[in-house]
Amino acid sequence: MDNFHNINIERTVLASILFNPVLFEDNPLNPSDFYLPAHKYIYEAMQALDTREEPISEDFLHNELMRSGKWNEQAMLDIMSTNWTPDITSYIRDIQKKASYRYFYKLADEIKKQTKQSIDIHEIADFISNQTDEIIDGSIGTQIENIRDFTVRFEQEVKNALNAVDGITGYKTGITTLDNRTGGFEIGELVVIAGRPGMGKTAAGTTIANYCDLNGVGVLFDSLEMGGSKIVRRLVANRANENLQDLKRGVFINHVNTNKIIDEFKNSKNLVLHSLYYPTIEQLCAKAGKVFRHNKHVKVWIIDHLKHIKKKSNGSYEISNEIAEQLKSIIKTAKEYGIVPIVLHQLNRANEARNNKRPSLSDLGQSSAIEELASWVIFPYRASYYERLDTNMPEPKYAPAEMIIAKARDGEAGMCECYFCGMHSCFQNDNPTGDYAYQGGYSKGFI
Repeated sequence: MDNFHNINIERTVLASILFNPVLFEDNPLNPSDFYLPAHKYIYEAMQALDTREEPISEDFLHNELMRSGKWNEQAMLDIMSTNWTPDITSYIRDIQKKASYRYFYKLADEIKKQTKQSIDIHEIADFISNQTDEIIDGSIGTQIENIRDFTVRFEQEVKNALNAVDGITGYKTGITTLDNRTGGFEIGELVVIAGRPGMGKTAAGTTIANYCDLNGVGVLFDSLEMGGSKIVRRLVANRANENLQDLKRGVFINHVNTNKIIDEFKNSKNLVLHSLYYPTIEQLCAKAGKVFRHNKHVKVWIIDHLKHIKKKSNGSYEISNEIAEQLKSIIKTAKEYGIVPIVLHQLNRANEARNNKRPSLSDLGQSSAIEELASWVIFPYRASYYERLDTNMPEPKYAPAEMIIAKARDGEAGMCECYFCGMHSCFQNDNPTGDYAYQGGYSKGFI
């Protein structure tokens, strides 16, 4: 049994989690994977703290283990004196492999018992098969599906489409022309919304977040560029029909309504907002995974924006490959938890040198990685943004806008007309009369 465990590796994993608790998030280990009982109890205590969203720290672990009567001072001292590592992936694999060996060893003993009891050979074979599947599924962290599973799922999707009033079965954005063309976004489909600064990519994100929130769909909004309070300001301006510039000065047009909406956001269970500064992709996905585990109603994940995820590479070729790996990590996390990932991205300047300023896929920058992996690439665009520079005149309050679908892996590319309202920081379906007469887009069940 000596080859079936490694105490030092178990200590390294636990020490690394203690010194960097973000490593616990999306960790596939189970307490039973640890060989030493004290290590099992410590990992169980970490799980309990994580479930209650309490810090995974020495003091909190001590209190948790004392409550359960499983405190082991020597084991904790051994862990605290172990060198930790920022990457425990290989250590986790080793622990899982050795745990699998132990499970098979125990299975062999159980098979011997059943054969001695003269149990029917077919029952023994079924038992072996089921136990082996459970061990393998536990070691690879997933279950293997077959053609029947996927066909049943497709059949249900067809039924859902037939029962949908508007024929849209995916998650909607609230922009009618876009939703009609895409059919809504489906789980695991990478949606990239890209534009030049000022073109409204963040406004597109807050438009979608507001619509989802008001229609009972949970959203995680990871703001990597703007502070969280600035995102809230845009959400409030959008939903309360307040002027974004007025809100910056503390001025409300409708005090009662706006304060009511501020209270709605404070108490919202559908919206989760993170303000992260320059995270690595591992940190981003780990924090998101924790939200998805504890908030099952969250189905849309908006990341603002791709260029603010920390890169480890320097050369353009290496950065392109790293962006591909970042997007793959986002897609993997989204598929694992059943989420629609919407990544905002900043275009390069190439379109601004052309007479026709409408962007194209080549303007993405590192476009090969994004084009390959994205199911949808959408460019918010409005001609009036560039016309104002030529005419030295302000844009209309409700400017005609386009959502240009440049790539559609499972749908129809093309241009979707809508309107952009700068003072409310949102995209909408119509151009109402009057400065503050916005009536579209966000009433529950509008579309």
